[in-house]
Amino acid sequence: LLGHEWTPQGEKPSTPQRQLSLNVGGQVYVTRRCTVVSVRDSLLWRMFSQQQPSELPRDSKGRFFLDRDGFLFRYILDYLRDLQLVLPEHFPERSRLQREAEYFQLPDLARRLAPYNSLEVYNMHRELSAYFLSILQMARVG
Repeated sequence: LLGHEWTPQGEKPSTPQRQLSLNVGGQVYVTRRCTVVSVRDSLLWRMFSQQQPSELPRDSKGRFFLDRDGFLFRYILDYLRDLQLVLPEHFPERSRLQREAEYFQLPDLARRLAPYNSLEVYNMHRELSAYFLSILQMARVG
């Protein structure tokens, strides 16, 4: 199946813009197939490019079913669209979203969600250095 589009039974041959309906933990998402297969070797890439549609679980309405956190999946899907991580300020579910990223085998996203990724450590170090430098300068003046 590698490199070939597949179609569920009874549907017209697929096109690159073909839509998929996903039921993720009771939340329904409609997206393009190219979005869910955008990260090679991820779980979704393998599901929708390597497996036959008949092998994939479906709900009672024929939507592909994933027994995962439906609320957090919106952030997984957003990431798959442009490979950017954009979260609301003070996002309380960061560690749970990291676990979902690991489940969907999205290592770059999981790394970005790690509690102290290297960029965050670098920025904290820079801010602390500037703070201590300002204290030293004030001590010299006083």
